[in-house]
Amino acid sequence: MVRKRPNMPLNTYNARCFTWGGKHGVAEASDFGQAHISRQIWDDACDEGFLCKSPKTGRIVLFTLHGVTRMGDGELLATEYRDEEGLGLSIEVFND
Repeated sequence: MVRKRPNMPLNTYNARCFTWGGKHGVAEASDFGQAHISRQIWDDACDEGFLCKSPKTGRIVLFTLHGVTRMGDGELLATEYRDEEGLGLSIEVFND
């Protein structure tokens, strides 16, 4: 269950923007035409995330930043997000 509802404007993406293998979705950052797909979620915290909408059910799920993977020189390789509802879903966005 979501801790609290987002109170900042968030990006919402169709789940088809990601390639799914079970409960894990992947995409490349350039697919979204911007450097960061996530934004600040709550006005009183620095958490980042975005919303993902299922085209089949219409359900909208909040994904929050869970971690980043960097190369040895510090360059960003990937960003990982996990759902806030305890569904076991994760999304990884690769920096291409």
